[in-house]
Amino acid sequence: MKKLRNKPINDDIFVPNEGQGGSLCSNKASLHCPSLNSNSPLSKETLNALEELGDVLRGVHKRMVSEGYEIIGGIIRKKIHE
Repeated sequence: MKKLRNKPINDDIFVPNEGQGGSLCSNKASLHCPSLNSNSPLSKETLNALEELGDVLRGVHKRMVSEGYEIIGGIIRKKIHE
């Protein structure tokens, strides 16, 4: 798994295109989805949907690995056997 970034998000210069969200950083607690109210927890329905999505993605990843693919630096590529 890729390590989380260590530098502050302000070090990046990112200008989103129209309709594109800004950059995200998972290790900055203060950065969150502005559409979510930080005082209200996620609904049980949302948590269940996220858990289901995680299960699907885990299955996809297992299949990719079994078929000889790997993800390096966010790029999917076929493993080269020597």
